[in-house]
Amino acid sequence: EIGPHGVPVFDLRDHWEKFIGCGCYIAKPNTEFTRKWYTQMIEVLDRKFESLKQNPARYPQDCSEEGRGYPLAWAEILGLIFHRVCYEESDSISQSLPILLFHSYR
Repeated sequence: EIGPHGVPVFDLRDHWEKFIGCGCYIAKPNTEFTRKWYTQMIEVLDRKFESLKQNPARYPQDCSEEGRGYPLAWAEILGLIFHRVCYEESDSISQSLPILLFHSYR
């Protein structure tokens, strides 16, 4: 991760160096890491399914912080889950991919 400010889970910010960023990673399928990550993501989507149908995103980066009814927070489906699972599975995560350029990428 790029620093403590890149971790949306406040109680895990002191451990930011253990995390890979949400922007670029490679994962093997069917590992404890991917099972936990996928299961937790599906649980959030299932809980919010009816609300998502009633309040679809108005644009690709819509989030609940905008106050327009979209039920998912900006980091809810990726960062909040991903970083907790990274923390739990930190012994099985390699940080060997090169660092990305975080500017002029859009």
